[in-house]
Amino acid sequence: MDRRHFIQAGMSSVLLPGAILSASAAASNALPSTLDYFFVDDRFAAGALRAGTISPSLAPIRVQADVAPLWTGLLADSRIGAPLALRGVTTESFFFHLKTLLARRVRDSQISRVGPDLHLWTIRTRLVPAA
Repeated sequence: MDRRHFIQAGMSSVLLPGAILSASAAASNALPSTLDYFFVDDRFAAGALRAGTISPSLAPIRVQADVAPLWTGLLADSRIGAPLALRGVTTESFFFHLKTLLARRVRDSQISRVGPDLHLWTIRTRLVPAA
């Protein structure tokens, strides 16, 4: 083996693991392909308009400012321990409170402003074993 091949092989062994880790990290940060729940703030017509284009296959759950009824109702069932993919077009405070309630389970989240009062967000949770 000549010197050039030796150096190329050495550089490949250094760079290849990093490239593989980068690719797997990018794949895990992709938006979920299926959603479990999609929330739309009823108080804003723009949210309802966006809902049809963002998640045409999943019927949106209409919410208003308070997360408590949702937390004690829909999300209180046994499925809350399983991984979930949640998305919404709501106010930032709704996202913040839901993410705070799910704090132990949040795997990752994203949020972006889509209007003066509305934010498009995604929260993915992970399986948390029972304590």
